[in-house]
Amino acid sequence: MAVSPDGKTVAIAGNSGIILCLWDLENHKVKRTLSTPVGVMAFSRDGKMLAWNTIYYVQLWDLEADKLIAKIETDKHFTQCLAFSPDGKTLAVAGAALSENMRP
Repeated sequence: MAVSPDGKTVAIAGNSGIILCLWDLENHKVKRTLSTPVGVMAFSRDGKMLAWNTIYYVQLWDLEADKLIAKIETDKHFTQCLAFSPDGKTLAVAGAALSENMRP
């Protein structure tokens, strides 16, 4: 789960992490759902972008344009943390290497 910086939207992973739901907290309505695997999530500081991880990728969604703008391969690492820089120009991705027997 991640909450937008303005506190008006919450991103929630449901159905065993397969559906990403953006919930409007002011109007108590679903703004958007995406059928995608979801792990950790982070909003940019301006609230215009949402990043989330899948097993081998980090995806970046432009909330204003309502579209995926980047799919970043994480080179066989499982993402454990995502964070945007204060200016929103850099996305930090931290993870751990998976051993061969841990990989799905």
